[in-house]
Amino acid sequence: MLETALRNTGNVHVVPQAVFMIKKRIMPQSVPGVEYIGPGTLEEVARVDLGHSDTPVLPGQTRFLVVDYPYALDPGEYVAEVIAEYGGQAPVSCSQEFTVP
Repeated sequence: MLETALRNTGNVHVVPQAVFMIKKRIMPQSVPGVEYIGPGTLEEVARVDLGHSDTPVLPGQTRFLVVDYPYALDPGEYVAEVIAEYGGQAPVSCSQEFTVP
């Protein structure tokens, strides 16, 4: 399950449109005698588009966006990210790294 909170700190209602993504961290192939120490790249493995919400988030209120993700992920390092458009100048986003053993 993926979950995030969207809080309206403004003074007008907003109708969010959100997308949840799961990205797997891919590290470069090892080369004998060379140790890679960078962050690698992120490859999107899943995307859930929640579309437009039917209910606005009123000023001062918080809406929890929840996605049930029923599929197993392969072992590795991942980043869960959500991007929400709400009618403002720029979307809001947050991300969380996690590991599947």
